[in-house]
Amino acid sequence: MTRVRSGWLLVECAVLFGPALGIWLLGLFFLPVMLISLGGRPGGDWGLGLCLVIAGGWGVASVANLLRNVVHERPWPGTGLQYIGLALGTAATLIAAGRAAPGWLALVFAAPVLGMVHLLVLSRRKGAPGG
Repeated sequence: MTRVRSGWLLVECAVLFGPALGIWLLGLFFLPVMLISLGGRPGGDWGLGLCLVIAGGWGVASVANLLRNVVHERPWPGTGLQYIGLALGTAATLIAAGRAAPGWLALVFAAPVLGMVHLLVLSRRKGAPGG
């Protein structure tokens, strides 16, 4: 991949993944509070928040691995754990998009799914014979 194309790919990933990644980092910051609150009074969405942060983290790691392979023009191995990570990350973003207020905030949470699909298409092109 040329420098210009990989640069545009990184810009695309920053735009699509950046806002949701920032919100995930905020959730990661509050992870100790979520863990402490699980032992407290019943009620609240702390358990769901904890699950979203964990699933989102696995998704972030899987997408980062996918992006690295696409930028370096290597075929993505796509092991079972990586596909589970992509599925969990997709589930986390879609649950967050469904719980967000309708409008631009829901799009911020749904945008990483588009970026992930685009990276998967690019990785399959790199892994195809003659591609």
